[in-house]
Amino acid sequence: MNIPKEFAFIIPFIAIVISLIVAILSWRYADFFLSRRDHYVNSRYELLIKKLGWFISSFFTTLFIIFKILEVFILKNK
Repeated sequence: MNIPKEFAFIIPFIAIVISLIVAILSWRYADFFLSRRDHYVNSRYELLIKKLGWFISSFFTTLFIIFKILEVFILKNK
């Protein structure tokens, strides 16, 4: 199965969009996974740093997983 060369430019863009959606969802719902103690003890800055860490790690983890799946798919179809 030959994949057109245009998909070589579209697939990374789609992977970045999917990773960004996952990261935004992790940012939005991070408060549900922080303990109540964190809200009382930590400052707003520390909570922001935790949420930012989750945002960045979920973005890169999703991006890594998507590209590994695409790598296996490309090697399988050669």
